[in-house]
Amino acid sequence: MRHKWIDLDQFILNSGKSKPEPDYIGTGILTRDPNLRYLPNGKVTCDFGVEKMDSNWDPPLYVLRQGIEFEHFYCKVYGQTAEIINKYYRKGNEINLTGEIWNLRPVWATEKVGYNQIVVWVNEVKLSEIQQVCHERDIETLCHFTRIDRLRSILDKRRGLLSRFFLESIPAEYRPQFTDQDRGNGCKEAICLSISFPNYRMFFSKTGRTKQHEWVVLLLDVRVLWELDCAFCHQNARFEPVLRVPLQDRKRLVSLERMFASSDYHPDGSPYQRQQIPDNYPTHPEAEVLVFDSISAEYIKEVHFYNEAALKAWFEENSGTYPQRFCANESYFRPRCDYKAWQKHRSQ
Repeated sequence: MRHKWIDLDQFILNSGKSKPEPDYIGTGILTRDPNLRYLPNGKVTCDFGVEKMDSNWDPPLYVLRQGIEFEHFYCKVYGQTAEIINKYYRKGNEINLTGEIWNLRPVWATEKVGYNQIVVWVNEVKLSEIQQVCHERDIETLCHFTRIDRLRSILDKRRGLLSRFFLESIPAEYRPQFTDQDRGNGCKEAICLSISFPNYRMFFSKTGRTKQHEWVVLLLDVRVLWELDCAFCHQNARFEPVLRVPLQDRKRLVSLERMFASSDYHPDGSPYQRQQIPDNYPTHPEAEVLVFDSISAEYIKEVHFYNEAALKAWFEENSGTYPQRFCANESYFRPRCDYKAWQKHRSQ
């Protein structure tokens, strides 16, 4: 039997069904990445698959009799919620949502839904606490700077970003040059990232004013913060105020929120009030995130070179197809917008 394929958006618009109260509340695992698209009327929509884990909904008798699949749902969502799901969720992530159940009868189907599957029209998604902080502050990227000669191996799908502890196990002749030679924070098993803007004070200590072209800045997906094992440091992880906080406590939500406090302290101990900086910038320019997992290259969204010459030279030696976006952008190689407030205060 050949199934009839129709467009779900048009079917719902033509059906005239009034929206009932949400009758599905539950959690599940995404079975594929969200598919975001824009309709001719300008509205945004997103669809994705979910494998049910736990919910308040049990299939009625007619669903069981017809052999309709009720463990794997096709989910549809519109508007801002669609953009949120596309931004924060990927295949394999757990999602908590509420929505309305649509039973797909055998007489019709959509191009992406089996004729005997359940559709959930999603009304709301409950973000995790860390996701909520990122959403409220519009945090979209994490930053990591590295030497340009390491870029090819980092972008390798089999490697990505690796910890100092792992790299030290590599034979000396293949071992890369370390960015932080002394690693004063003592966490060799962690990878250091910054939120929204690089730690320019440390970056400048490595590049000076003449070697920026030898470095690149990587922008990573913010999903690292809740998908991997992270600790949040409101100052440089080697500073005494951070070291006094037990590592397990630094992995809690309160430590992430502490990174955006209204006040902090300069390295010399003098008080500092949060300046006119974007909401997604940590208060202290040397605040960082310690990631205790290897970071797959799939999390890397963009690679920023100091100038076009450095970008062109790298591609001449490393031709190929990469999923990341590459560009020449000096802005990540400059001081942060509030650098004058920190100019007279040296790091510990």
